Amino acid sequence: MTKKNTHVPFAPLWRLTACLALLALSAPPPRPAAAQLGGPSITVNSCDSEKYPEVTCLVTPVNSAGLPITTLNATAFQVLDGNVTVNDVKVEKVVNAATKTSYMFVTDFGMLGGAQNLQALKDSARAVLSAVGPTDRIGMVAITGKVDVDAAKIDPTKESGFVNASTNRNDIINIVTRLTEVTGTPLYDALCKAIVLTAREASPGSRAIVLFTDGRDAKSTVCTADDPITRANKDRIPIIAIGVGPRVEDSYLRRLATLTDGTFETVADASGLLGRFTNIQTQFRTQYKLTFNATSAADNQRHGITVQLNMPSGRATDRGEYTALLPTLPTLSGLAFKVGGAEIDPLKLPFTGDVSLEPSIKARKLTRVEYSVDGGETKVVDQNPYSLVLRLDSLDPTRPHKLTVRAVGDAQNITVKDFEFGLLPPPPTPTVVPTKTCDLICQAQRNPGVAIPIAIVAIGLPILFFSLIALLAQRSRRRKEAAAMNAYAEDSATSVSNVPIASFGAPTAPSYSPPANMGATMASPLPPPMSAGPEPTSVFSPAPPPPSTMIFGAPVTPGGGATQVFKPGLAKLAFQNGPLAGTPFPLGVPGDSETLIGRKVDGSTARVQLDSPFVSRRHARIYAEGDQLFIADLKSASGTKLNGERLTEAPARLKVGDRLEFADLIAEIKPF
Repeated sequence: MTKKNTHVPFAPLWRLTACLALLALSAPPPRPAAAQLGGPSITVNSCDSEKYPEVTCLVTPVNSAGLPITTLNATAFQVLDGNVTVNDVKVEKVVNAATKTSYMFVTDFGMLGGAQNLQALKDSARAVLSAVGPTDRIGMVAITGKVDVDAAKIDPTKESGFVNASTNRNDIINIVTRLTEVTGTPLYDALCKAIVLTAREASPGSRAIVLFTDGRDAKSTVCTADDPITRANKDRIPIIAIGVGPRVEDSYLRRLATLTDGTFETVADASGLLGRFTNIQTQFRTQYKLTFNATSAADNQRHGITVQLNMPSGRATDRGEYTALLPTLPTLSGLAFKVGGAEIDPLKLPFTGDVSLEPSIKARKLTRVEYSVDGGETKVVDQNPYSLVLRLDSLDPTRPHKLTVRAVGDAQNITVKDFEFGLLPPPPTPTVVPTKTCDLICQAQRNPGVAIPIAIVAIGLPILFFSLIALLAQRSRRRKEAAAMNAYAEDSATSVSNVPIASFGAPTAPSYSPPANMGATMASPLPPPMSAGPEPTSVFSPAPPPPSTMIFGAPVTPGGGATQVFKPGLAKLAFQNGPLAGTPFPLGVPGDSETLIGRKVDGSTARVQLDSPFVSRRHARIYAEGDQLFIADLKSASGTKLNGERLTEAPARLKVGDRLEFADLIAEIKPF
């Protein structure tokens, strides 16, 4: 029986295991997380529109770790003003010294060996620290021996968290100065601690780790070579590695810089560190100035823009804002004249009252607005909306006026514009026109259809008139005859002894003999109706009736008074100022003996209406009693004065020449 080899089936398994082991040994180590870094980003730092519509924006494009990108041209940028693509964007690379950056210095002081090289490193480190800008912040991890990776534990003899360079720079310089010996160079542990401290500082795009080393690690106990790369990628912190000396382990430093989106350079000795750091500063201060013409209308409002960065490694956008500034020279586009909130024609303003002036001004900065009328007094308004109320009472309504408006931005930017305006003439003052009596001929002319009745009346009136005269004359003659008879009877009674007595108790027959003077009494003419006796002397001079007018008095009756004769007017009221100056008002007119004086308003019943705001609606009254005139104040606000004395409600007698004051209007009593 042939013996079979029972190990044959296991031969392929052995060979497979050997192959897998070989593949495992030949496979590259796993890459750290650097491969998963994102693309670039961009920040719109500021926008200046002082020369609007020209706008200038400063932008900072950075790589995935926040290291500024300094190799771009105009094709890498696109600007959107709102939703409108802006053409002709001018791109300029600038170095902005005001940029703030946080630098964490990790310095390997044992890389060159020997006390002499240590001193050279310390001198170079102090020079670099002194070159940091005053707006920057700095921190340090000096590699001189064992490093505690716990970021909460800072060894003040060789470590420092971030401080302001302007105030605490010397604290870190003193750390460097006091270093005396190096017992180890745990590079990986030092980087891990520096990354944790930097992650707490600022934000991506304004922070970095600056590493001065030969690339060799000695005695790291916590972190491996890949740990700093992984942690830096996670926190987006670029590591800028500078290899120092003739024996630089550049393979690790290149990998460290590349996978953290940092940079790698070498210098021959420590003296070259300051120059390299100056280049690093320039890179972090590099920005791009984008200049373009905005499309928004100038309105002093904020408007948004979008800046897009286009690179082979990706795209990024950021938003910014600018102010669409108005011109520095104010623009005065118009002036509204408003009364009661409604705009009116400036050439048809009311002759009295107020008008509101509301300017339309656009200016980047408006300090004040000045107004003047016809080159007179200047009124200054320094509060928005810069409107003004103009009083029209004192302006001449018979001519146009010029309003000068000055919009002042500053001493160099002043806009001046003139506006013409005019006032409507005041309404005409009502004139009292005496009513003319329409006689018979006038009535016939107005009404031709009644001509015949009017003719009959015209013929009958004279007949009636003369008949009335004759009747009155006859009655007068009879009265005189009766008076003569009475006188004769009295004379006869004085000589009763000459009268014969017929019989006792029988009446004596009267005998009549007219007296000798009876004829003379009857022939005496009748006195005129108006001259029955002298009238009392009046302080007024009543106007005589027109020559063609005859005025009759009623016949005297027993128990009746004297005949009352009405006159056309006792006097007149003549104003010396105001709209009614020169217009006479008759006083004591027959049938309407009272004259009411008051302010001119709608619905006023005053006969004399005065256009003055100081006159009351019912100010005073003048009335006639007989042939005398009296005045009384009606509790007016501003009072009534007679010859300078203020009146009360008690009436005062008037005479020709008296001076009356109704508030600010003056009048005089003149003969009719």
